[in-house]
Parts: sequence; structure tokens; C-alpha cells
Amino acid sequence: GVSITAANQNNPTFQIRILIDSVVGSGSCQLIMTKGSVNVTRSAGTQALASTSTCQGFDIPVSELSPGTWNVKITVTTQSKTGTAERSVEVR
Repeated sequence: GVSITAANQNNPTFQIRILIDSVVGSGSCQLIMTKGSVNVTRSAGTQALASTSTCQGFDIPVSELSPGTWNVKITVTTQSKTGTAERSVEVR
């Protein structure tokens, strides 16, 4: 499974961190933040830890995000499977 462990505004960036509940070799993480018709996308690699893995992290400039509620969707793709996680975040 995939979970969003942090989604915090630390001006001048909005930081999003991801946990993957298994050790993955190589993979990719795609972030899509959506508000109305606006999409902000980023990609990052995966990083294996002792018993889990993470996405290498997303630091989005707050200047790219208008204030309000955004939907965050993470898609993690590895050699064997795909997982997603979603949540709403508030940008100030």
C-alpha cells in the first residue's frame, strides 16, 4: 500500500512525503495536485529503506498553488504493481 505521511506548508514550499509499505527496487512516484481545472504535477523516484520504501519527496513552490483546498493524488509504479493514495490539503 501507499500512504501520504505528511502534507505540510512550510513557506516557500508545500512538502509532501509518501510511505510505501514494502521494499521496492526501482519505481516511480507521480504527484498530481488538482484544484478546479488546475493541475500541478511532479515525478520522483522511489527509495528503498530497511523494511519499507519512500518516494524521494515532493517540495512544491507555494507560488504555484492558489489558496484553498487541493486534492493530492500519488501514484507509485514499480516493476510488479501500482498503488495510489489520495487526500485533500489546505493551502494558505
